[in-house]
Amino acid sequence: MSGFAVTRAYHFSAAHRLASEDFSETENAAVFGQCFRQHGHNYLLEVTVSGELDPVTGMSVDIGVVDRAVKTAVLDRVDHYDLSATVPALEIANRRLRATSATTLEGAVGDIRDSLISAPFPFRYSVP
Repeated sequence: MSGFAVTRAYHFSAAHRLASEDFSETENAAVFGQCFRQHGHNYLLEVTVSGELDPVTGMSVDIGVVDRAVKTAVLDRVDHYDLSATVPALEIANRRLRATSATTLEGAVGDIRDSLISAPFPFRYSVP
């Protein structure tokens, strides 16, 4: 049997602001510029899963299961939320990257990856 990889795209919108608790308002404005103000982005999350073809169903993955897991692990937590104020795990993820409380894309990616790793997928996974 042949293995197949399926990539699913998910879209979400969220707001945040870049700021460090270590900086004054003036320093934050100088360092982060317009991103110091509250603003939003539209994000694209691509999740790739793979598996061997099931001889009975002809599927390598059940997309419905993947959709539910991504919704629960990620989208329900971030879509249309203020990432700086309402998603504490992102603040923790950003602090691991560096000593700042700014909600950066790098920290968000780490948190999303960790959330997907612990998602209720009924199959094995690997993360590059």
